[in-house]
Amino acid sequence: MRRGLAARAVGAALGAALAAGALTGCGILDDGIYDAPLPGGADVGDHPVTLTVEFTDVLDLVPQSAVKVDEVAVGRVTAVRLADDGLGAEVDLLVNGDVALPVGTTARLQQTSLLGEKYVALVRPAGSGAGSGAGSGAGSGGGQLASGATIERADTDEAAQVEQVLGALSMVLNGGGIAQFQEISTELQAISGDDPERVRTFIQQLGGFVSQLDARKESITAAIDSLADLSTTLEADEDRITTALDGLHPGLAALEEQRPQLVAMLEALDSLSDVAVDTLDAAQEDIVADLQTLAPVLEQLAAAGQDLPDALGLLLTYPFPDAVTGAIRGDYLNVFVTTAFTSVPEDCDAMGCAWLQPSLEAPAPDGGAAGRPYLLPPTSSATPGLPSPTVTVPTSDATTSPPSGSPSASPTASPSAPATGPTGSPTAPATTGPTGVPTSPDGEPTGGPAPTTAPTTPRSEP
Repeated sequence: MRRGLAARAVGAALGAALAAGALTGCGILDDGIYDAPLPGGADVGDHPVTLTVEFTDVLDLVPQSAVKVDEVAVGRVTAVRLADDGLGAEVDLLVNGDVALPVGTTARLQQTSLLGEKYVALVRPAGSGAGSGAGSGAGSGGGQLASGATIERADTDEAAQVEQVLGALSMVLNGGGIAQFQEISTELQAISGDDPERVRTFIQQLGGFVSQLDARKESITAAIDSLADLSTTLEADEDRITTALDGLHPGLAALEEQRPQLVAMLEALDSLSDVAVDTLDAAQEDIVADLQTLAPVLEQLAAAGQDLPDALGLLLTYPFPDAVTGAIRGDYLNVFVTTAFTSVPEDCDAMGCAWLQPSLEAPAPDGGAAGRPYLLPPTSSATPGLPSPTVTVPTSDATTSPPSGSPSASPTASPSAPATGPTGSPTAPATTGPTGVPTSPDGEPTGGPAPTTAPTTPRSEP
């Protein structure tokens, strides 16, 4: 009897040792009991694919949990580990290769029931067909996720857990929310009094308000998303905003110090506005008339078009074009000028040009029309603009010779014997001064009568 019990004990010990070795031995089940397939698990087929999914929080997800597509088990979780950045978890999935998983497939951590186990749900993008298996593409090509592909953290989320719902409810219950319901009910009764219709109307209006909010939920969601983007942008510029706010303090302090001056300025502006309003009211008609008078001027300026800016470009270098700046070298300017002082522009009479000149009635030297403006009248003077020189012709009987009728190039005098004085010695011929009075060679007046001069006929010079 005792020998039989000992044999059974030894056999049980050997069986336990063999089982432990089978479960923990190298090459059989590397991860121990987690590698043992569960009965009734998903069939991954002959060519399964491996996917890596990044989660922010995997809660209590464990290896060998199910992987489902459209609530159908298509694989299992093979490993759960901490992400390299330490901010999330990475989950390795083994999925049947015959299941179509298009590019853009997302992952969601869900629960089978209220208190059931966790599993990973793969959600295919809307509009994608069944197509070929997940392993048909290379990498992410072919429109299907290939073996070794990764579903990023931005494409994963977790469903609300029972613990989270109960925790939020406990905050309402323990935070005094329930206790306020009685106060709300009491206030509603006080408002309604004996007329429950008012409460009914209020509830109906509240229902309409909620319905309007529901109809505009997309706009509200878009506004909230925009606020989220704005918050992200502001967070990225946090340093700049902080610097700007720090720089506002000195400015606000300066404004605080100058507050009396600012108040005085605003009061002065108030008085100025009263005076300005009175002035504008009194001069309203004159201002309107001035603006109406200014309208033709503005119309002409508008009609000038490009001519006005072109003219302004010449204003700084007038009378030279703006190209003259390129001809200036240091303190000198090279200029070639071609002009005609004896000609007039075309249509001079129509333009009314009047040149500064001694006489506008001088005849043209070439027999042209009389009265045409010339810079200087024709003259035989060596110095233009001065009268022609005259020469006194002395005679024995104190008479002048008659003027010659023919023009000459230079003044000439009739030859005569030199005048003699009382002693018989020759004397210098008398000449006339500027006033026509005879003078001696040294310029003193002689006292005699002024002789008549014979002016020479001026010769016309072009």
